[in-house]
Amino acid sequence: MYDRLILSHNLGTTGNKAVVYDEQGNIISSWLSLYRVIYKEGGKVEQDPLDWWRAICESTKKVMRGINEKSIAVVTFSGQMMGCLCLDKAGDPIGNAIIWADTRSDKESKQLLNQIDEELFFHITGHKIS
Repeated sequence: MYDRLILSHNLGTTGNKAVVYDEQGNIISSWLSLYRVIYKEGGKVEQDPLDWWRAICESTKKVMRGINEKSIAVVTFSGQMMGCLCLDKAGDPIGNAIIWADTRSDKESKQLLNQIDEELFFHITGHKIS
């Protein structure tokens, strides 16, 4: 039925949304697989990267029901930014991901603001101090 479809994933803060589009941008199928945000003492906010993987797998299976996999021409990913996921030598996670909402480094952020011009920091990194 469809020749060239786009499978898009948005790995957001609360879940992975998978959408299949046709070449004109019409939605053929969509699915949202939720995962948890882990709030800990001291402003720590984390997620289990295996939850991300499970959500990607689940949402892909759901969104592809009734669609020939050979019709997928493009797969895209977008996701939350400003996180940290540490990996071992094999590329496997060594713990939870620290996500953008984490505030454990507020003290260090304030120290940086006193040591470097905010515009210069943005020019170098492409991000604000947070």
